[in-house]
Order: sequence, then structure tokens, then C-alpha cells
Amino acid sequence: MIKNTAILALSLTISACTNIKLNSNVDDYFIASHVARDDLYEFYSGQQATESGAILLGRIEGMSCMASQDGRRIDIDISKMKNEAIELLKQDAISRGANAFLVEQCQSFTNAGYGCDRAFLCTGQSYDYE
Repeated sequence: MIKNTAILALSLTISACTNIKLNSNVDDYFIASHVARDDLYEFYSGQQATESGAILLGRIEGMSCMASQDGRRIDIDISKMKNEAIELLKQDAISRGANAFLVEQCQSFTNAGYGCDRAFLCTGQSYDYE
């Protein structure tokens, strides 16, 4: 009798859990911009990409922009700006459905427009790599 009651209680508990819905603040953008970009394969030359059989998907870019506030001079960390530009380039690759990328060139600009006192632009190619 006790054994049957325990089995019934366990069955009811398990069946009650089937209607539980998990809500999260993690959306598709977060996954694409934080998780997926860590899984991207980086090529170091166009020749390496071609020889590996990767399929070219298209040109990608990422730009980091630094603007002074109220005309005040700001300290600019070029390496941080370059890293941010590369991360935005990776995000562009992911948005095109790529799983690999190549950074072809990164350039720093002053008085770059777009409201930027200093900008860092990285360009490259996105690939489908098996």
C-alpha cells in the first residue's frame, strides 16, 4: 500500500512538471553576438580559405567609433577599438550565416565622420566552412 502511494505521488509530481515553461532574457541577438562568434573559425589568408574548400559568402566589416563628449579630449585605447571593430566584423559574419571569417585589413581614422573623432574599421570576408 505504501509502495503504491509512493509510486502514485511520484507519477503526479513528474506529470505536473511537464507543463513548466522556462522564460529567459537570453534572446537570439545575445546568442548571435556572444555565443556564436566564439565558434567562428578564423582564416589567416584567402589562400588558406580557398584551399580548405570554404565557400565565400561575402564582404564583412566592423567599425568602432570614439567621440569626444562636449568638446572634451578623451583618452583613446587603439587596441580596444581594434578589438571592438573585429568583434563587430564577426557579428556581421554571423548575420550573413557564416561560420568562418578572414580579417583582411584594419585601419584607424581620425576625424572620421559619423560623429567620430577616431574610428577603427576592419574589413574582411565571410565563409561557409565545413
